[in-house]
Parts: sequence; C-alpha cells; structure tokens
Amino acid sequence: MKDYDYIFLERWVLSATPAEVYAALADLDLYTRWGYPAYFSARREGPIAAGSTGKIVVQGSLPYKVNIDCTILELEPERLISLDVTGDVIGKKTWMIRPLGEGTELISDWRCDPSWMFFRALTPVFKPLFRWNHGQCINMAVTGLAQYLHQQRERASAATPLRRSRPAARKRPTGERAATAR
Repeated sequence: MKDYDYIFLERWVLSATPAEVYAALADLDLYTRWGYPAYFSARREGPIAAGSTGKIVVQGSLPYKVNIDCTILELEPERLISLDVTGDVIGKKTWMIRPLGEGTELISDWRCDPSWMFFRALTPVFKPLFRWNHGQCINMAVTGLAQYLHQQRERASAATPLRRSRPAARKRPTGERAATAR
C-alpha cells in the first residue's frame, strides 16, 4: 500500500436517496451543476462506465486551480464510485454511498500526492494550509450537492401530478324515499 502525502476522509449525511446521490456523483458532467465554483469545470468522456475518463478542474479558497484527469475504476450503483486520478495530483478518489435512515451517508476517501514540484517542495511547510483549502473546496461542493439534490426532488414532485381521489359514488335512493330525495 502506498503512503500518500494527503489523505482526506470526510463524511456527510444528505437528505436524498442513495440512487439520487449516486446519479449526481457518477456523471462528471453534472459536477459543475452542483459543485461550482469548487468544481470549476468538469467533463465526462464516454459513457458512465468503468474505464471511462474525464477531466475536472477544482479551486478552493487559495488562488490556484487543480487540473485532474480521472478514469472510472469501479462503479457499484447506489454504493460506490472509485476513480484513478492523474494530472496536478496523482491518487485515488472513492465516494462511498450508504443508506442512513431517511437519507444517505456519503463518505469521501481521497488519497493523493501533488505532482507539481512546487507543491511537493512546499508540502512539509504548507500542508496544513493545503488541507484547509481542500476542506473549503469539498465543503462548498457538498453544500452545493445537497442543494442540487433538494432542487431535483422538488422538480420531480412538481412534475408528478397529484392523484385526486374521486368522491365515493352516491347510492341512488330507492322506494318511497327516492321520490322525496333531492
């Protein structure tokens, strides 16, 4: 097992189903819809399947952008998304998705090394600052994800017509009462 310079293990609880969370995370094309400005740009190349690739540009609070090339290693619908990452950072990103009560537990396991010589040289001194920047970036993105999922649910419920129950059929009066019934 490789020793990475950076290991980020984070957990959130989202008010959405595992299927909704998985759909938003499995498609890189959606990342800027829910994660902007943290996910500055994102593009999927090919289908949502193991072996497909994509490009992501992220930016936290510090004035630099990180360019990421990723390859989908593993997809388990509603459970897991695993990416191999190269570019400005090299490593592995895994999203774990688990049902939790009425919502979903989302765990991000991100293990990486900077590939820029400048950041490699600064890591011993500035690691706390880089970790803080990552925290700002991922929390901004997941806050956007929660809002996106909420909006998707509202759109889906607005598009689904409410079923109106029909009033029970009235019985027609019979006999003598029929003549006096109004």
